Amino acid sequence: MPKFSGLFLSWAGVVIGSILLILGITFAFGFAYSLILSGVFLLTGSLLFVDTDEEICRKENRK
Repeated sequence: MPKFSGLFLSWAGVVIGSILLILGITFAFGFAYSLILSGVFLLTGSLLFVDTDEEICRKENRK
């Protein structure tokens, strides 16, 4: 996979995670906790993926 598609997938994860968080807080029903948790996991996973991808790019640029 090219680096750009990895970054694009990460930003898509950030957007989807944010939407899930907003939906979970808005509805505040029994299933809201699962929405909030899945949103948090998506956000943290995507942000970690973006960080590692940027580090890989920096290492390649140094060579």
